[in-house]
Amino acid sequence: MATDASGVRALLTSLRQGEVLGILPDQDPGKEGGVFAPFFGIAASTMTLVSRLALKTGVPVFLTWAERLPHGRGFMLHLRVLPDVTASTSMEESVTAINRGVEAAVRSLPTQYLWAYKRFKTRPPEEPTLLY
Repeated sequence: MATDASGVRALLTSLRQGEVLGILPDQDPGKEGGVFAPFFGIAASTMTLVSRLALKTGVPVFLTWAERLPHGRGFMLHLRVLPDVTASTSMEESVTAINRGVEAAVRSLPTQYLWAYKRFKTRPPEEPTLLY
């Protein structure tokens, strides 16, 4: 799907038709694609796409993650509704609610969260660069 305005319109159309979307909310969108919200107590550039779609349509937002089961027995899927994403009165509150949801999922299975990318790469202008 396109990552420009036409892609966002296509996502809105899908939601309005009752379809389900899957979006990875914990990627650093850079300086232009997000707002800063706390993630484990550190200001993280957080994408606004999920919040913009939820606030515009009122659709519920669910956080889903897979738990690897021991001994190669497969996966257990977890699903948690995040009502504060849609009920928020501002974009900052909404993206903070998403980050809180991701934090809770990470805390439930910290050894299974993939930290291989630089989540805190984009920093607020007044804060120092973080070393990885």
